[in-house]
Amino acid sequence: MNLENKNILLTGACGGLGTELARQLHRSGANLILVGRNSEALDRLKTELNQYDGSTSICVTADISKLAGREELIDYCKTHHADLDILINNAGVNEFALLADSDGKAYANILETNLTAPIHIIHQLLPLLKARKEAAIVNVGSTFGNIGFPGYSVYSATKFGLRGFTEALRRELVDDNFQVLYFAPRAIQTKMNSEVADEMNHQLGSKSDSPEDVAKQLVQALINGKTKQSFVGWPEKFFVRLNSLFPSIVDGAMKKQFSTVKKYSENNFID
Repeated sequence: MNLENKNILLTGACGGLGTELARQLHRSGANLILVGRNSEALDRLKTELNQYDGSTSICVTADISKLAGREELIDYCKTHHADLDILINNAGVNEFALLADSDGKAYANILETNLTAPIHIIHQLLPLLKARKEAAIVNVGSTFGNIGFPGYSVYSATKFGLRGFTEALRRELVDDNFQVLYFAPRAIQTKMNSEVADEMNHQLGSKSDSPEDVAKQLVQALINGKTKQSFVGWPEKFFVRLNSLFPSIVDGAMKKQFSTVKKYSENNFID
């Protein structure tokens, strides 16, 4: 897909990955609707993007973890941007904690942001997208949407759900000129992960990627017309396949790592 002059709605535009996605999509010639909760951060990003070529990126401040915020965004698009070509559901939150240790206060926000919001927004904006000559939906998932990792049980649940939803939606739209992609990075070097989680990943030897590299791969997947699922990183791609075929092998590997995960998850709650 040629992204030149495509109208793209990007949620989570204020985050580390979202900001870099906005930059790279802008360089590809796209017209952006930047969505986030932080109006000041959105304005800074808009100013940065628009200073180069005089183009106009649009900002919409909305908390999509809330029904009211989603409805405001949906109404705005239906009223002002019925010409929407691409929807990228990038917004996401997590919590690093064993289920038994968590106070549970973050669960509603994780479920609403990571799973309910993409489903709701897609459902309401699908008629606009289907009216276009070609259109695309990208749901940003995670390797943990294929591999349940201890300390991220609720986050994994949302990404497993998003992956299943994306797969079913792609099959529902098989007769339409639609690109439906589930894009699954491994750990990204952003503030979404706590310092404790970063230390744990280092201790476990888990690799992470820069937002720039991940954004580049997502944009390239869009340009190449890639559908179905796209995973970032090796050996994570291998473990995704291994977990689907021989989960007991991955269970054994996780068991060996669990003492480290438990130690760091407990430290995550120490002020």
